[in-house]
Amino acid sequence: MALPQTQRRISPEEYLQSERVSNIKHQLIDGMPHQMPDVSSNHNLLTGNIACKLKLQLKDTPCRTLISDMKLRVADDFFYPDVMVVCSEDNLDAYYKTAPTI
Repeated sequence: MALPQTQRRISPEEYLQSERVSNIKHQLIDGMPHQMPDVSSNHNLLTGNIACKLKLQLKDTPCRTLISDMKLRVADDFFYPDVMVVCSEDNLDAYYKTAPTI
């Protein structure tokens, strides 16, 4: 279920609630949801390889490699980075991170 196209801004709480039940990913920028585009197989292979290399390189460290299903919160905006690395405790919410190292 996609978030409805709207001209009104939504709160981070509204966004998170809607995103949990949506089968389409959205980023939230300045209160406006933006549907994520489809990705090509080349894009998927590239980001998978990057995540795999990072995970292997960071073995036996406290760092964790996360892929595109994990949201990144920056102030009241939310993004889906292809890959991010979190090295510190970042357990404010199970559905997003706030302090990636990469």
